[in-house]
Amino acid sequence: MEATWLYLTRVRAALTGAAKHPSPVPEPSADVQAIDLVKEYNLDTAKPFDPQALQRHLDTWIPELMHHLAEEIGTLGPNMTEKVGEEDLVKLDTLIKERLLQYDPAWFLCSAYATMPIEEAKENLKLPMLVRRLMIPFWWGSKYWGMWLYCDFPENLTFAGTA
Repeated sequence: MEATWLYLTRVRAALTGAAKHPSPVPEPSADVQAIDLVKEYNLDTAKPFDPQALQRHLDTWIPELMHHLAEEIGTLGPNMTEKVGEEDLVKLDTLIKERLLQYDPAWFLCSAYATMPIEEAKENLKLPMLVRRLMIPFWWGSKYWGMWLYCDFPENLTFAGTA
């Protein structure tokens, strides 16, 4: 997973205009930066982006991750949190909040808004009209515009689409 993160970060940085449009994702740590993508994963960021190479790489670990997560679902109940203990849960909560604060909130909001039909977005997110009609299309939606083009409903981030 770290190799995927590193590859996408490096490929994105090489794109024209990447500096103008900040990434919503924090930079990988030094340990992740040290991964040799070419030698270990056959992902070469010196060459133009190769979606087939990325797909082959994803296919090597996503099925295993899906299987692992499916097995883990049953272990995430209250009995798991009791075993961890209150003190460690507070530490975990703090760690998660610190990590999430590194991400741009606009990225989360626009991602949610661009992945469902507008009527569902209005119903589920219940944002004030000022936010939905002005702030999303004119302020936040344009910040990472290239990313939203790959969502199911990028039109939701336009003035016409938020009506």
